[in-house]
Amino acid sequence: MNNYAHIAILAGENSGDKIAADLVNRVNIKHKGLSWVGMGGDAMAKAGVEIYSHYRATAVMGYRDVLGKIWLLWQLKRTWKKLFKSGQVKLLICVDYPGLNITMAKLAKHYGIHVLYYVCPKTWASREHRVKKLQRWVDGMIAILPFEKTYFSQWQLPVTYVGHPLLEAITPSRPSPGMKKVLLMPGSRESEIRRIAPIMCSAALVLAHRHQVQFTMPLADEQFREPLEVAFKPLLDKCCLTMFDDQSGYENADYAIVTSGTATLELSKRGIPMQVVYQMDGLTYQLAKMLVKVKYAALCNLIANAPLVPELIQNQATETNMVQAYEKLLNESWAYQQMQADLARVIEIMGPFQQDLLVKTVIEAWSAAHPGHG
Repeated sequence: MNNYAHIAILAGENSGDKIAADLVNRVNIKHKGLSWVGMGGDAMAKAGVEIYSHYRATAVMGYRDVLGKIWLLWQLKRTWKKLFKSGQVKLLICVDYPGLNITMAKLAKHYGIHVLYYVCPKTWASREHRVKKLQRWVDGMIAILPFEKTYFSQWQLPVTYVGHPLLEAITPSRPSPGMKKVLLMPGSRESEIRRIAPIMCSAALVLAHRHQVQFTMPLADEQFREPLEVAFKPLLDKCCLTMFDDQSGYENADYAIVTSGTATLELSKRGIPMQVVYQMDGLTYQLAKMLVKVKYAALCNLIANAPLVPELIQNQATETNMVQAYEKLLNESWAYQQMQADLARVIEIMGPFQQDLLVKTVIEAWSAAHPGHG
């Protein structure tokens, strides 16, 4: 690491890597000469961030995954403690991934580093006790969901709502109620793929047989190509599945079977009706049932506060239920059009992405952390 003062930016998974890279690119366009170091992936590296830790090594979902990577997480914390202690990092930007990032915020604050949190921890859904930690260790929050400004403001946390950065470049598609072209989106984490892909593949085989459906699948990360090709080999052998790594595969999609996450908002912006499926390990699910206090898992449903799209969670995520959700919409064209209208309303609620406000908030934090170098 060179001798400049740095902004550190930490993202723990694929979606966070993209959002962090987007932030770095936007800030660098308007403010030249900033030096970035971080934990993230290929998108952040391409944006000019010096990657000290790749998110692949520590990406986890659920308590069992954490237990399997305790040593790696300990090493990660040790690496960043050394960087924070050096005095060269002046501002830390945490992007989502609260299990790790709240700990890193505490560590940074110990060394007097200014902390900004982008993509707020979902304490409104569960683990509200984390708010007290945010109050102690975070200097400012940047929210991407509309209801988060009101929520975090009630805790006297400085919060700025900017909207969702990854929706800005997305243009609506032209889906058809014939639903012959279906997106399969089994997640961007290894653990998600391991649990969800086999069920998703089984349901897709039924739909291919009954309705001559053709499938496409976006590759969130090239490293997952091989495990996905193994998991979906029956579909690939039938030549009814195509994988893609750009935006073209979305253009003609009529429907999606998707894991819960940011993808539900991206599909909403494209106007593509969907069903949401999700599974986690049994221990995590039992704890989640006790802790989670929101009614919906899909972001589009949460924002609308209504069940706009079906959610098949844990034991409900079966081949039979997935096929039934597809066929119900196929047989009711009015419901297909209603879902499209509902998803369009979600995007209206989100509002436009406020790039200038995002950049202004980051630069103000940098100036506060590193006086005289704003």
